[in-house]
Amino acid sequence: MAGAVLFAALFLWLVPGLLPEPAATSMGEQLTYALRWELLPGATLLLGIALIARRRFFDERIIEGGPAPQAPGEPLPALEIDLRYLRNTLEQVALAFVGHMALATLLNGDSLRVLGALAILFVIGRVTFRIGYAISPVARAFGFAATFYPTIGVYLYCCWKLVR
Repeated sequence: MAGAVLFAALFLWLVPGLLPEPAATSMGEQLTYALRWELLPGATLLLGIALIARRRFFDERIIEGGPAPQAPGEPLPALEIDLRYLRNTLEQVALAFVGHMALATLLNGDSLRVLGALAILFVIGRVTFRIGYAISPVARAFGFAATFYPTIGVYLYCCWKLVR
């Protein structure tokens, strides 16, 4: 997890400068700028739904929405992994969305670029989480940390700004 935190910190330090300059001069424009970037985290939910729909469409045992069969001691079926990915991603998107919107109200000018970097980092984290989930619980830790800890950082920063 420390590697993911270091990766996220470097990413958020380097990437914002590569993004287009926001033309936001009012609070409404700042929120609009942030909301547009939220399409990327939303796309990770779309990915999860698409993965589940694809599995259900091609497996008549689960097409009605039932669970995938699993014998005791067997590894998790792919459908169960996709369901867990989707549930965790929904939780992560909800937290990140609130944090990103709050952050958009506290930043201005070029500093708004960090919102785009956070959205891109979120996608990287979710994709690596899903890939890692299929490998092992330890392998998914990087992806989880790459989404969760930046969100915690956003919440801490926003709370600090609110009480300051």
